[in-house]
Amino acid sequence: MLRTWTIPGAVRGSGATKIHCVLGEDPARIVMSGDIDLLVTPALESVLQALAAQPAASAIADLRPATILSCAGVRFLYELAGQCARRRGRLEVLVVPGPVTRILDVLGMDESATMIRFP
Repeated sequence: MLRTWTIPGAVRGSGATKIHCVLGEDPARIVMSGDIDLLVTPALESVLQALAAQPAASAIADLRPATILSCAGVRFLYELAGQCARRRGRLEVLVVPGPVTRILDVLGMDESATMIRFP
C-alpha cells in the first residue's frame, strides 16, 4: 500500500522546512526542503520510525531542495543508511552543488550511501 505524507517544519527566513515521504514502494523516497536542522529532529525521528516499519530495503533521500543540513540532518542520513544496510538495501542521496553537498563530502557520506550529484 502506497503511503504519502508531508511533515511541515518551522517557517523561517529561508522559507518553510518540509519533509515529504513516499512509503510502500522500494525504494522509499524522502524529499527534504528548507533548513534541516535541530528544529526538525522530531520529524526526522518520525520518518525513521515509519521507514523501519515498512518493507522497503532501499531509500532515496532527495536533498536538492534543502538549504541547510545541520548535524541533526546528517545523523538522520547515517541512521537511514544503517537501516538500509541492515536490510541489504542501499541509500541514495540526491544533491546539487552547494553547502549541503560540501558538508556531506567533508563527512564522507559517500562511504555509507550512493551520492548522486545533479548540476
